[in-house]
Amino acid sequence: MTTDPQGRVWAVYDSTAFWFDEPTQRWNRFQYPIPTSLSSGAITELVADEQALWLASQVGGLWRLDRHNGEVRQFVNRPGDTTSLSSNSLYCLSVDPADANRLWIGTFGSGMCLFDKRTGRFRRFTQATGLPNNVVYSVLPDRYGYLWMGTNKGLCRMNRRTFTIQTFTRDDGIMADEFNRNHYVRFPEGNILMGGLEGFTLFNPRQIGQDTFEPRVELTQLQVNNQVIQPDLLAPDGTDTTTSASRSLLGTSVLGTLPIQATDQLTLAHNQNYLTLQFAALQFNQPAKNRYRYRLEGLEEEWKEATRPEAVYTSLPPGNYVLLINASNTSGRWSRHVRKLAITIQPPLWATWWAYLLYVLGLMAVGMAGVSVYANRVRLRQSLALQQREIALTQQEADQLRAVNTIKTNFFTNITHEFRTPLTLILGPTEQLMSKQVEPKNRRRLLQTIEQNAHQLLGLINQLLDLSKLEASVMPIHESRGNLTEFVQHWLNPLTDQATTQGLSLTFDSEVPGDYWFDAEKLERIVYNLTANALKFTQAGTINVSLAEASGHIRLTVADTGLGISAQHLPHIFDRFYQAGDRTATPGTGIGLALVQELVQLQGGKFLSRAS
Repeated sequence: MTTDPQGRVWAVYDSTAFWFDEPTQRWNRFQYPIPTSLSSGAITELVADEQALWLASQVGGLWRLDRHNGEVRQFVNRPGDTTSLSSNSLYCLSVDPADANRLWIGTFGSGMCLFDKRTGRFRRFTQATGLPNNVVYSVLPDRYGYLWMGTNKGLCRMNRRTFTIQTFTRDDGIMADEFNRNHYVRFPEGNILMGGLEGFTLFNPRQIGQDTFEPRVELTQLQVNNQVIQPDLLAPDGTDTTTSASRSLLGTSVLGTLPIQATDQLTLAHNQNYLTLQFAALQFNQPAKNRYRYRLEGLEEEWKEATRPEAVYTSLPPGNYVLLINASNTSGRWSRHVRKLAITIQPPLWATWWAYLLYVLGLMAVGMAGVSVYANRVRLRQSLALQQREIALTQQEADQLRAVNTIKTNFFTNITHEFRTPLTLILGPTEQLMSKQVEPKNRRRLLQTIEQNAHQLLGLINQLLDLSKLEASVMPIHESRGNLTEFVQHWLNPLTDQATTQGLSLTFDSEVPGDYWFDAEKLERIVYNLTANALKFTQAGTINVSLAEASGHIRLTVADTGLGISAQHLPHIFDRFYQAGDRTATPGTGIGLALVQELVQLQGGKFLSRAS
């Protein structure tokens, strides 16, 4: 049975709901039936509001039956959804007098739930959040902002706004710690009656006040490596009674001469890192109702609540820590007094700062030694490479000197041959003229021979002088205006007779009309050297000299049908004193083509050669 906000009394029997009409003093049947699926399980509690009937069932969860249209909605436990009902087995149901949109629901074995009608979501409360037990037989709100719950382990009071919980047991005066379901009632004056296994407990919620005392908490015992630690105490005979397990690195107790209650700082060796600390709240009226929590700063971020006043830490690494211990009063309110104990676990000898410094220095020394060895190896390799390079350079220089000596020897042999031939041809006619036996008709021929060979000798000497001038960059250019075709034709006339004598055909073609500015002396040497070189190395066939315009320039071409030059010698024919070794004709000095190239480059031209 229950009453709605208008004071109307409601009751449920089987699958039918009834309401009591006060004027007629009769029970009226509710027009909408209770669903069969709901009526198959026992209905444990009923709440009525202006919109609906709320029914708690023993196996079917929470049901809502709309008073206006009979619409039914079921709320059940959904595994994995923490905002659903914590259990489908419900023992009790109450409306919050301060907020009609909230329902308080007690379950069998799953704690209590707060239901919001507007969102359809549940908030769960269990032993993990402070309940003494998860079996909740009754939930009764009072007029003072609290909710009273009968459980298997005492009477529980929760602040409906802050959700803080306080539990009352037999030690607080109730008849028994375990209550029964359906044995509870709240009287109009505010008193609450709850039945338990050993009788009824009647109380006025207003008269049950809060414990406002804030107890201090104090350490009572210290154990290191499972050995109880005592301060340094002398026996009556003057001997030291401190055990070996209690001693620090200095040979004294880790507590010194003070007891643990007066100690704020502990300094322990690295192997004294298994700690057990016991403590107690300085409130003695109901010590079993005091709760404890502790936290080790430097290791933990959250408080750890404990049912036993004891904190255990194993295998603490070296470092600095602060142990914080806090206790609650008998109402479950945490005290503002926190006991602090600073703990220092010293590192082992091999893990101290100066040991790490030695490690770093050792590594640096090894590194420097390695760098030194590597540098010595690099220097040795560089020294060997330098020596090998010097040997190679020395060998290369020796080879070059030998090549230069060979070139010089060949050059002087060739130049001697070149000088000897005209000199011989000069001396022969001279001796004939000196004998006075020469006929007048032959005298002119001999003088012409002498003159021709003298000019040839002079030409060789002039080539050597020109090379020297070109090398010293002191040869000037003297340009003059003239008909290029006529000049080249004139220079080739003497060579045409020589070609005819050798059985060769020397031809000249020109596509360049008109006058040009050019250095006639240097151009003559270029034409003469190229044509003479072609005559010298052509055994049969023709030699063609041609002039043509090419992109604003003049191209002079000398082509012959001689032996040609192999590909391996072609890049070197412009080197001074260089001579191809596969020539079968009379060797030259090796300076003709070199002189031609430098004369061409002096005038801003290009010299190209091609073998076909």
